[in-house]
Amino acid sequence: KQLIKRLSGEHKLVCLVRKVPGNSYNKNILFIAGDLEEIVSIEKSFENCELIIHLARSRENPGLEVLFMKNLLTLAKKSCVKKIVFFSSLAANRKLRDEYGKTKQLCEHMLINSGLNYTILKPGFIYDYEGLPLFLKPLRVAPLFIPIIGDGNYKFGPVYLWDLVNFVLDVIKSDKSDKKIYELGSENTLSFDAIIDLIRKEKKIKKMKLHLPISLSLLLNKIFRYASDEAIMSIGENSNYDISLAKKDFRFNPINFEDALKNIKL
Repeated sequence: KQLIKRLSGEHKLVCLVRKVPGNSYNKNILFIAGDLEEIVSIEKSFENCELIIHLARSRENPGLEVLFMKNLLTLAKKSCVKKIVFFSSLAANRKLRDEYGKTKQLCEHMLINSGLNYTILKPGFIYDYEGLPLFLKPLRVAPLFIPIIGDGNYKFGPVYLWDLVNFVLDVIKSDKSDKKIYELGSENTLSFDAIIDLIRKEKKIKKMKLHLPISLSLLLNKIFRYASDEAIMSIGENSNYDISLAKKDFRFNPINFEDALKNIKL
């Protein structure tokens, strides 16, 4: 949504959506309802398009994203699209990937081998100031404690939403990004335990941390199904990313989570 707001000030946009939103009039935005599973329903949205930003995903069935990419590439070639910007994920970098990570990696390979021009973006956990980031849901799961899978020493670097939006704007304006893959996260990584401690201190949260062994987390997952088993088993793997290319090409200078924390609404 934030990307659309920024882009519509300078560009004509065609937004392929599942359902056209109400009260959505903007002279620079055309919403078209369609389904990436059905190539006929999306063909009209490709007319006269020069660039595609591919953000679509299937929460229920990540494997469908392979079909999404196949159909998108077919129409992009037919419509002579100049470039595709694909939002992948750092989950594709993991040694032990779940279905989501495997699918993102496969879609990357399909795009790279398509013969089309592309830029692939691989952000880590994305957060905004307006609400609790998805990766911090454990803060609200239980009323008396904060459940943490494993020892909490695994590190990652969340990326601020507007840093990501601004980077996309830079990417679409420059051919520097042609046929490149950018990994995006904060400059400094923090352990999950450290992030929870910072939040508890900044927001004066009195809940205690409760570390759950991987074996117990897997057992609980069979009952409550809050993540994939692969995601739980690989939880101890640090986020593996390198923002040096993003810094070199576009002077990417993301805010660190520790500095952004005071502005986040929990």
